[in-house]
Amino acid sequence: TRLHQFMQLQASLASSFINLPIEQIDGGINDALADIGAFVEADRAYIFAYDLARGVAVNTHEWCAPGIPSVMPDLQALPIDEMLEWASHRIGQPCTVQDVQALEPGPTREMLEAQGVQSMATLPMNTGHVCLGFVGFDSVRTQRTHTQEGLNLLHLFAQMLVNVTERCTAEARLRELTASLEQRVAERTQQLDISVKRLSQANRELESFAYSVSHDLKSPLRSVEGFASLLLQEQGDALNAESRNHLTRIQRATMHMARLISDLLAYCRIEELGRGLVPLRLTDEVNRVLEGMQNELDAQQARVRVHLPPDLLAMAHPQGLAMVLRNLIDNAMKFTRPGQPPEIEIEACALGPLVRLSVRDRGMGFDMKHHDRIFAIFQRLHRPDQIAGTGIGLAMVHKAVERMEGRIWAQSAPGEGATFSIELPRA
Repeated sequence: TRLHQFMQLQASLASSFINLPIEQIDGGINDALADIGAFVEADRAYIFAYDLARGVAVNTHEWCAPGIPSVMPDLQALPIDEMLEWASHRIGQPCTVQDVQALEPGPTREMLEAQGVQSMATLPMNTGHVCLGFVGFDSVRTQRTHTQEGLNLLHLFAQMLVNVTERCTAEARLRELTASLEQRVAERTQQLDISVKRLSQANRELESFAYSVSHDLKSPLRSVEGFASLLLQEQGDALNAESRNHLTRIQRATMHMARLISDLLAYCRIEELGRGLVPLRLTDEVNRVLEGMQNELDAQQARVRVHLPPDLLAMAHPQGLAMVLRNLIDNAMKFTRPGQPPEIEIEACALGPLVRLSVRDRGMGFDMKHHDRIFAIFQRLHRPDQIAGTGIGLAMVHKAVERMEGRIWAQSAPGEGATFSIELPRA
């Protein structure tokens, strides 16, 4: 009957600890000590925690029967090596004293006598091979003999306290980690805000610098080109062929520089394409670009075939998509094989949540080992006197497609043309 009562009490205590908030654990442990202490008819029940780093034992919890004085304030830093229980606890065994008066004279006996203890039993609180502390039961009014069965039952209570203690430690560690994580997130967020502000400021300064460079560089270039033209018109007949060639080369160089500045400015403005993405009907956008390039297409007798689903929509920036198409079509015309008119095919299809748009030509093509290089700024596979251009066009296309949350790649082989494909979110 007594075993059954103890197991019921133990089960009740265990269930009460399961959902007990961490801030109420200490109160719950004191209540459990009171219930078990009263059940085993002890006069004082308590818990000591071993602080192995400091080499001391600390009395953390205590229950006293009515009329029994508390001794907890005096037991906050007892040397572990001087404690009677330590030899037994470190190997996982209980320690019992049936008669304190029978102990050898010394500090331990004096301390127990000062507390009025006549008999005591302590059970280690072990986790693995580490002893966290112990739970003890003192008899003050009378001597008491603890049977092995009784100690086994109290050992179950000690192990329950181990589980509670480990839960407290784990939750405290979790709270510490959570607080640390929140602090780190707050610090990173603050750093990110500062970085965003600095980046915004840098972008504004870059835009201002770009406009300044545009004005300050284009004005002298226009002057150089204008005076070279005037010199050719007014003094061309008086100049020899070599001098006229020099002036013509000056004109070409200044016009190339002007185009380079314009392309650089356009490249800088691509950052804005990430904002303002809207659904665009690809047939309308492609036709609009082809109409705007009709003179260039006619001048080279280009043949353009368009295969687009009529209702296919993509999420894109209107000016950004137009710029991408113009550059890819212009690229296809520039790299036409000598003596042949450009042949360009524009196709598109839906691929689940994406739209794939391809521009294919039958031109010179390129070696795929140069694939990544062609999308880098100022990277060219041909000299300017072979193929006109500034080396910025495909870099602009690559950057614009990325800003529109898409990707671009190419497939080609020397002499077999090239296919440039872009994927954008489907509207």
